[in-house]
Amino acid sequence: MAWQYSPLADFLLLATVFLGLFTLFAWKRRRTPGIFPVLVIFAAATVWSAASTVALANTGLAMTLTMDWVRFPAIVLLPVAYLIFSLWYTEHGTPPSRLFLLLLFVIPIMSVILLFTNDLHHLFYTGFSSIAGPKDTVIWILNRGPLFWIAASYSLVLILTALILLVLRYRTVGTLFRMQILLILTAGIVPLLATSIYILDLGPDSGFDWTPVSFVISGFALIAAMLNFELFSLQPLTHSLLVRTMKDGVVATSEAGRITLVNPAGSELLGVTEDQGVGQPLTEYLPELARFLDGTAAAKPEENEITLRIRNSPRIYEVLTVHLPFEGGYEGGYILSFRDVTDRKNAETAFQRANRNLGLLSSIIRHDINNRLTELFIYLDLAFESPEPRESRKELDQARVSAEGIRDLIDFTREYQELGVTAPSWQNVGAILVSAAQQLDASGVRLVDETGNLEVLSDPLFQRVIYNLLDNALRYAEGMTKFSVRCSTEDTSLILYVEDDGTGIPPGDKQRIFQKGFGKNTGLGLFLSREILGITGITISETGEPGKGTRFEMRIPPGAYRFPEPQKE
Repeated sequence: MAWQYSPLADFLLLATVFLGLFTLFAWKRRRTPGIFPVLVIFAAATVWSAASTVALANTGLAMTLTMDWVRFPAIVLLPVAYLIFSLWYTEHGTPPSRLFLLLLFVIPIMSVILLFTNDLHHLFYTGFSSIAGPKDTVIWILNRGPLFWIAASYSLVLILTALILLVLRYRTVGTLFRMQILLILTAGIVPLLATSIYILDLGPDSGFDWTPVSFVISGFALIAAMLNFELFSLQPLTHSLLVRTMKDGVVATSEAGRITLVNPAGSELLGVTEDQGVGQPLTEYLPELARFLDGTAAAKPEENEITLRIRNSPRIYEVLTVHLPFEGGYEGGYILSFRDVTDRKNAETAFQRANRNLGLLSSIIRHDINNRLTELFIYLDLAFESPEPRESRKELDQARVSAEGIRDLIDFTREYQELGVTAPSWQNVGAILVSAAQQLDASGVRLVDETGNLEVLSDPLFQRVIYNLLDNALRYAEGMTKFSVRCSTEDTSLILYVEDDGTGIPPGDKQRIFQKGFGKNTGLGLFLSREILGITGITISETGEPGKGTRFEMRIPPGAYRFPEPQKE
């Protein structure tokens, strides 16, 4: 046995140093989820490079065989580690089963055993030969047998599988994740090319394997992915993980209604595991779901609800259906998602019941107060008819004004007791203006509607806002001859203008008119109008010019207005 100097050994030695540093880098981060296969890749590549360095620096065949036994377990381990890492990355959150891992290692373990027992069968290596390397160095070549090619082919299949998984994932992710995948692909492709060149004897240095050196490029690529593109901090969320971890039940079916996917939450609803359910008709487990597979949307929200018995307790589920069209060879189908809305429905029912009780209570109280006020007005009328000193008449007038004020407030609370109770709905501005004019005496005033077919999403009491504005104009806008509504867009919002040509509002009162208690009547009309509009994010302000009339501007946010086509009779 003699040692020799080979320039090629210098490359291997330098590669061993780099790979050792990469291994140390990964070891210090060994608690990072997903990094273990990368640690194995770096460690195995270090062993491979170090053993190759020793074998090349020695002229003895025995040392070459010994180093081959040292490095071969690392060589067959690398493709397995790369595939496991690719599986972790592309199917993040789905660790391989123990059986799958065991099957992956069957051929590598058998290959190592066959290598160590080659003297018994000579099927891994059939013989040995030496060739001259640079500077008259000796390089031993092991003549490959059939078992070597089986092991090499298996490693090639593992790497190609990993590369295909990464390429498929590349098509579905954003820029950051694409950079991660490109670097991971580089880490696999470069050693694959180097190994192919060595096995096919295509390299410039016959008999020398550049693969250990190529792993330095792989190491830099993976570390760049970690440091620059957050490889182990951010990974693309896979569709399978997303569906599997959703609390909502998800069931996918074919166009014919046969189950193709069930997530764990969906399995609980159907009472069947995914393995048992896939391929079976969905209606076999829940016949009431047949109406969700006809591709038509329900007319009312409650028609999307079903009641299922889960753990002997009835639960209400909202079912949303998405129809998947025929596309790209896929036959189409349906995705049904089930959201448990039992608690929400119970809360809504309790809220509605409480509001009904409060409404009943307030109506009873109003009735009793009105009865008392009626009695008070009777006594006041009798007091006015009786002969009393003139001084007493003044106090009676004040008492009557107070009683009338109380009655106005009671009438007002009756009108606004439903504020915020009913869900917002679409209100047609033109129709509301016509209705308000019919309830009030608007004779002599020209009503102008320039809103087209504008509809506003607001509390149903929105009609009271238009009513109040028209009522106030009729009461206080002296000389008014025109009352109009119009609208215009500003950015993504819409401005609804309600205007008259009366005397207008003094500058000092423009903000005060929306304060509670300000005004000549109840002092609540404009205050509550602002509250009604605020339920759906609509603001109101007065921007008219004194002496030229009032102008109320209501700013309606995006999504709260529309212009539907008029219905044809």
